[in-house]
Amino acid sequence: MRGASPSRSPAEGSLPEVENARRFALVDLRSPGVTVDPTWKAMSLRASATDHVRYKDATVPAGRHVPFPDKFREVFRAPDFPVIHHRYREDWVALSDLWLGAMAVGLASAALAEAAEGIRERVAIAGVKMIERPTIHVNLGQAGTLIKTAGDTVLAACAETDARIEAAAPPTETDYLRQLGASMQALACCDDAMRLILRVLGGNGLREGGNFERRYRDFQAMPLHINAHRDRVTEQIGRHLLGLATENTF
Repeated sequence: MRGASPSRSPAEGSLPEVENARRFALVDLRSPGVTVDPTWKAMSLRASATDHVRYKDATVPAGRHVPFPDKFREVFRAPDFPVIHHRYREDWVALSDLWLGAMAVGLASAALAEAAEGIRERVAIAGVKMIERPTIHVNLGQAGTLIKTAGDTVLAACAETDARIEAAAPPTETDYLRQLGASMQALACCDDAMRLILRVLGGNGLREGGNFERRYRDFQAMPLHINAHRDRVTEQIGRHLLGLATENTF
């Protein structure tokens, strides 16, 4: 969470105090006047816990809030801006995208392993064993390659991030977009892999049960998340490559 930077007065060179400016605060959800509406009940979103939080006459001590600028990631990158740990200079959107990509790799890997195991004893049309069908080999082989590529992509970006934090090197906009792009591409690879597994399982594979249908449903929201959405990420990467300013606050 981005609450790590200690609050400072304008005289110390921190963010200026502006009336009605956006601020970041930590609120105890157990406080009087705070309620949570369980609104995220749609497909593959139930585990997110990103529900609506409503406040009525809730108060926050002055020590629990700090200024929150629109272009916060640019401010946090400044070497003279103090943070509790250097990792807080990394953008939380980028880190959450990498986490999302890693989750997708784990989910797709589990779906592939279960599909491969289940196919061993299944029979296709006219008694032909599915394990002997060439297209099964082709599709599962491609799915496995895509998932491995997705995992390598995410882990490489995570390793770069860890090395930058260890070296206390502030991230750049190029680093930020690298993290978003790695997650986006990993999600795209896993998306293709899940569709290949679905093709292999066919109608009977879904009818016979197993966990694939649940995993497939849970995966659907991952590449559609706004932070890692292909349209949003590629637009910003393209602008950056052309020397234009990236426009998204987050």
